[in-house]
Amino acid sequence: MADVLHPRIRCELDDGQTVVVTPVAFQPLGVIDLWKIQADRSAGLQFRFRGRGAKFDGVKQEGQLDVSMTLHLTMAPTPYALVAGGWLPLPFVLPQRFLLDRNVVSTLRRIREHGARDGDATFEWWTNFFQGGAAIFNPLPYAYEGARRRIPTKEEFEQSFLEGRRELVQAFPDATIIAFHEAHAEAAYAQLEALVVRGERDARFLLDAVPLIVERVSRRSEAKVRDKILELSLKHGVIPNALICLAIFSALFDDVHGSVPSIGRRLVKPKANYSSEDAYNVISDLRHVELAALSGAVVDDGQFALCTADRALAEFWSALAVRGESTVDALLNLHYSLGTEFMPRLQQSEINELAALLR
Repeated sequence: MADVLHPRIRCELDDGQTVVVTPVAFQPLGVIDLWKIQADRSAGLQFRFRGRGAKFDGVKQEGQLDVSMTLHLTMAPTPYALVAGGWLPLPFVLPQRFLLDRNVVSTLRRIREHGARDGDATFEWWTNFFQGGAAIFNPLPYAYEGARRRIPTKEEFEQSFLEGRRELVQAFPDATIIAFHEAHAEAAYAQLEALVVRGERDARFLLDAVPLIVERVSRRSEAKVRDKILELSLKHGVIPNALICLAIFSALFDDVHGSVPSIGRRLVKPKANYSSEDAYNVISDLRHVELAALSGAVVDDGQFALCTADRALAEFWSALAVRGESTVDALLNLHYSLGTEFMPRLQQSEINELAALLR
């Protein structure tokens, strides 16, 4: 068994030896691990990490050490930390730098103003790890999303960022909370403005595509619906392999029995009276995904993890194993992997064929 003593880990080996090691990097967990812990809170999760400064029964070992161990989490891992290729419980993110979305900041505010509810125990337990001040927090996703289910104005964006920052300062008084000077705020909002046109295209695509997948599509009709979705992506100028399209295809290729909604269906939440506000919520979530993934491509020593309490978003990210990279010509690329967890109706060979069609 293992006991987390952040930032060090103490392990007791089968032969009775005690190992104390400082982790350098944890291998991310996947969506299967997320489902496992949701189905059985007592289930053990296999953690792998690289450590340094290991001591075996007090004797120091030089060099680095690769460790694999099973941990039984005391609490459900909410909020989730989305890192390149998967997710981790908050204290396992190294370096400890987080982008916080609106549901996390709003929960911190609610707890401060009204006290914790019964369902807040796990949230408080995990966030209390940062009371010592080791982490860096950035409320940029909170400000980007806004409070009115539409793109915020510049004034609304700046006000939301200040609100989010004030809330984080109160929640984590010893931590580092990112502050924007005027030039930084201008640059951050300019990035949001640059996405307005694409966001409008994505919204029109969603509003046209969602009626096609409100009800589960039969196997006999799925090819026809797939082609119609591709037509809509071309009509609205949306890249066929964009995240917004993948979410719709995940809903289309739902479990054939319909017993468990697919990851894309849980994210998009299709319904008969789907509105532009509903579409905005999905687009905003996917904007956070891109922001977090590509932060690793522009920050020298690793990305900011996206901290969210949204289970559907955590599953979407983890099933796709989202990650970003910067090419030699300074272009930023978003990468993902498609598997049967994301499109449960299809075999992997069929998913590979679809991926080739979407390129």
